[in-house]
Amino acid sequence: MPDIQWFPGHMAKTFRELKESIKLCDLVVEVCDARIVRSSRNPEVQDIIQGKQRIIALNKQDLADPLVNQAWLNYFQDRGEPVLLLDARRAKDAQALQKMAKQLSAEILAKAKARGRVSRPIRILVAGIPNCGKSTLINSLIGKKRAQTANKPGVTRQLQWWKLGSDLQLLDSPGLLWPKLESREAQVGLGATGAVKDEIMARFDLAGELIYRLARIYPDLIFEHLSIKLEDYQGDQQAKINHKILSQLAMDFGFLRQGGEPDLDRAADYALQQFRQGRLGRLSLEMPQV
Repeated sequence: MPDIQWFPGHMAKTFRELKESIKLCDLVVEVCDARIVRSSRNPEVQDIIQGKQRIIALNKQDLADPLVNQAWLNYFQDRGEPVLLLDARRAKDAQALQKMAKQLSAEILAKAKARGRVSRPIRILVAGIPNCGKSTLINSLIGKKRAQTANKPGVTRQLQWWKLGSDLQLLDSPGLLWPKLESREAQVGLGATGAVKDEIMARFDLAGELIYRLARIYPDLIFEHLSIKLEDYQGDQQAKINHKILSQLAMDFGFLRQGGEPDLDRAADYALQQFRQGRLGRLSLEMPQV
């Protein structure tokens, strides 16, 4: 899979604006995809929010492996970083995040008061990659569907402030990637979870490599749902593995072109949707590196 470069103009503009807006913010909620925690942490955003108190929100935990979720919780907690597992669609998860934010904000307010500053609402930046659930989380927090959402990247295109009661203000930011995705792990993870637009990635390669990777991590589940056995592909080059996997899926599920040829595009779409919608089970692509 070649290097992926998807950095539309609104992202470059947002980075410039974010560098200024972060000065107004007291706290950062960094929304990650629990299935790809490492790949969903933008290194350039990390530089911008350096030094700010933050909460790491591991969203879409309902789609991720529960054991891996716990491993990521332990990873961040061991480093003294506030972290929370959540499903941004659920009000009780949003409330748990709000409670944690207020607890951390109390410390910020106390320090400000000690310096003689007038009390004001705590300003919270909600940041993350495309399609990680930031706007869904904001809608759950404010209790109304105001931030536009969709199951695709690039819906939020500008910074926007929202009120959360009288004591909190939220700054919603567009999903941000970095200009060049060189890591193969990141390319597959971001593509598989829909953080990168489907039309700029080769679905054939993405789907084949995703299923092969999942078969290494969860061999029993992938065999149960897709009849893919890892030993059938040992020793092959990745391109050949991709072709063989999608050909098998096309034949098994009846995705055929005229004349009986396997329709690899339909097989690729099917494989990606099965993963994205959690129909293969609760699966994670990345473990903490300890």
